Amino acid sequence: MALYRKVLLTTDFSEYSKVAVPHAVAMVRQFDAELIVLHVLEPLLTPVDFAWGPMALSEDWEERRTEHSQKFLNEWVLNELPSDITATAILVHGAPIREILHIISEQKINLVVMATHGQTGIAHALFGSTSEKVVRRSPVPVLTIRRPEDHTKD
Repeated sequence: MALYRKVLLTTDFSEYSKVAVPHAVAMVRQFDAELIVLHVLEPLLTPVDFAWGPMALSEDWEERRTEHSQKFLNEWVLNELPSDITATAILVHGAPIREILHIISEQKINLVVMATHGQTGIAHALFGSTSEKVVRRSPVPVLTIRRPEDHTKD
């Protein structure tokens, strides 16, 4: 019986999120697991004033944004993962922490692999990080990966 049958890799498409890829791939190979790659599309906050005028965001615009993001996610999976790794790409809308926790439950994930952003100072004190909040709330193990250069900042 494999310890980890389903591995969740989160991405925000940043260069930084790519540091978690080799770790997720290693876990998938070691446990012959299924890989799910998740991107959470956060809602856009727009000004409530008249500045947008005739360019106000429409449902059509949000639909196009979703289609573009799904296409980009599919390409990211093809470009960032080794060719022998098959992954399911999932795009959801919402708040990252809530959606990651929902996918863990919905997809019966056994392990989450995600990059940390190594926030420090006032930003971290006020907001924390998505990875930190997922670690605290996740019902399954979370492997957090820091950039190698972040280790020297301690």
